[in-house]
Amino acid sequence: MDAVILTKFMMILFSSNSLDINNASPRIFQLEFPCAKFYKKGELNIDCSYKNLKNIPDIPPNTVYLNLQHNLITQIPNSTFEHMTNLTVLDLSFNKLQTMNDQTFNGLGNLKHLKLNNNKLTSGMPNKTFEYMSWLTDLDLSFNTLERINEQTFVGLQNLQNLHLNDNKLHYNISSIPTGSLKPLESLTRLSIQNNNFSPKIFHSIVFPDKTISALTMLEILELDVNTGLGDKAILGNGFSSLKNLYLLNACNCQMFILESDTFKYTPNLTHVYLNHCLFSVYRKKHEEFSKLMKLKVLQLNGWLSYSPDIHEDELLALISGLSNTTIEILKMHHLFSSVYSVSLSNIMNNISVELNKTPLQELHFTNNLKLQFNEWDMTVQVPPSLRTLNLCDNSLEALKLNIKQVTSLNLEDNRLGNYLSNNSIWIQENKLEYISLSNNSIYKLHTTIFKGQKYLRVIDLRFNFLKDINFDMTSLVNLEILNLKNNQIKYLSDQSIKELDKVFKNNVNARIDLSNNPLQCSCFTLPFLNWMRLGHKHFTNFCSSDVHLKMELFRCLIHLKM
Repeated sequence: MDAVILTKFMMILFSSNSLDINNASPRIFQLEFPCAKFYKKGELNIDCSYKNLKNIPDIPPNTVYLNLQHNLITQIPNSTFEHMTNLTVLDLSFNKLQTMNDQTFNGLGNLKHLKLNNNKLTSGMPNKTFEYMSWLTDLDLSFNTLERINEQTFVGLQNLQNLHLNDNKLHYNISSIPTGSLKPLESLTRLSIQNNNFSPKIFHSIVFPDKTISALTMLEILELDVNTGLGDKAILGNGFSSLKNLYLLNACNCQMFILESDTFKYTPNLTHVYLNHCLFSVYRKKHEEFSKLMKLKVLQLNGWLSYSPDIHEDELLALISGLSNTTIEILKMHHLFSSVYSVSLSNIMNNISVELNKTPLQELHFTNNLKLQFNEWDMTVQVPPSLRTLNLCDNSLEALKLNIKQVTSLNLEDNRLGNYLSNNSIWIQENKLEYISLSNNSIYKLHTTIFKGQKYLRVIDLRFNFLKDINFDMTSLVNLEILNLKNNQIKYLSDQSIKELDKVFKNNVNARIDLSNNPLQCSCFTLPFLNWMRLGHKHFTNFCSSDVHLKMELFRCLIHLKM
């Protein structure tokens, strides 16, 4: 009897209109779409980033931008994208992709930007992986563990302009990067392939294959590893002569870089040269290694912070002498003297001034040199007459005397000038300085006349020091706009300092002073100072908005004292 009743009940249940499967809405069975959808300029954007996805969900075929970065995707089934003919941007970075083949990106004929960086791609890239992506202009394969590029990996990428292969394991030889493998990239203007060849063997040569690089005739920017070692191969060999459009070279990880007179023989059109993390050496002094770069505008020499030995002072001066006939505008030198022997700032700078006297040098950056020194009896530091920006930060300087008549921007932050500046100025004459940074110099007092005659100064940066008052003459500061005293030891300003600042405010109604993160004191003695701040609050940066604590403390203090 029970079985009959149960059977009748099941027949009634399945015949109910309320549970008619044939008429049920598909929404009951469809999983919720895990990604954000939005339109930008009429184009559908899908953002699936940071969703812990292991598989690519079904994406609307009219999607133009698809962001899948920072997920757990390990593979892409063939034809996943075959219906996505409108897609122009695909970001698959920061996943766990391991392999792909010639059908992985089938359907993406209109794609322009593809990011595959920071995945687990290993070994070699298969032939014709990107064959269907003829309109691709940007491809990022950086930060994987690729060991090989096959001869036909890049077939179909005739419109590619930017290729990032940096931070992989692509050794510079024809086994990893075969001759002809870059030939399909006939429109490539930028190739980044550095951080692939770091070797603990300092004498091991790292030279990009000549015949491989020669195919990139449209190349403008090249970032690669170099190391001369003890080999006799030219770092930039005959193959580079085909790169007529190459104007920027960024070479790094050169544990040994012996610069010779013919180093840049085949790259005469370079205008920007960056040599980063290098141990420099000059084969023979006065070779004038950079003299062949007649169009050079920017040169950066960046040594190894923790390595030794440093470049010898005479070698550096020999390199600089080769710039005398160039069109150099910006010279940057970092971490060149940091290990054993101290060198004279005055000697180096004055030699630079002589050698580059007739060049259009606008900016000189000489920073992060722990063994750079200036003694009080040294000659005054001179600079080329065309110089406008001088950066001497983080050099551990304890004294300095400058003749910089035409310089408008001076950066001296992160030195040790505190004791010296308490009793000395750093100028020997008036100049056209508009900006100066003396932050983080352990300054507790400034010489009264330090800014005397500096009528062009607009910004004075004195952050992160130990000043307790403003004791210097501000009569000449008729154009001052910003006086930054943030993070000092100021409890209040003396009556004399207030008078000096009132003169500044009278000359420039828009002048600002920043006293935030100072231990301002609340007492009967400091009441005139606090009231002066309140009345002139428009002149104090961070007074009303970003530093609410300062404002609240000030008014709390005033109310308390009046009570």
